Amino acid sequence: MSNPLQIFAVGGGGFTHPKDNYPQDAILEDHLLALAGPIAKVKIGYIGHASNDDPTKIGRFYKRFDGCANLTALPLGANLAETTFFLNGLDILYVGGGSTMEMLAYWQKTGIDKILIQSAHNGLILSGVSAGAICWFSELLLGSAKDGYAL
Repeated sequence: MSNPLQIFAVGGGGFTHPKDNYPQDAILEDHLLALAGPIAKVKIGYIGHASNDDPTKIGRFYKRFDGCANLTALPLGANLAETTFFLNGLDILYVGGGSTMEMLAYWQKTGIDKILIQSAHNGLILSGVSAGAICWFSELLLGSAKDGYAL
């Protein structure tokens, strides 16, 4: 029997987008930490595949959660064994924004998608912003103002 999935989806903003940073972002991120429960030091993993492992975003992840969590990041190009090792013992997985379609195609091609879902059924909290928020759902609407969507 698997655990119910826990998904903490943030539409936009947050620590990886400081120009959009609002005071409520810190509150949202603190709430995310609280979801892990009464753990002495939460272990959070970051995946930046949607932004091709943008070093600025990875740096912001480490800066935001430094001191309040044990942190790790899964590099683009990691194989299934490395992904499994990365996920082992994580309490929370945070996926950054970027190109949802490219990230999902990569995960499906490598099999990472199946390992992530299995980890979620084993109790891993799934979270993320933008592409990292919508990647957890079976149906999504992708588009922007340039595609004719109103802001």
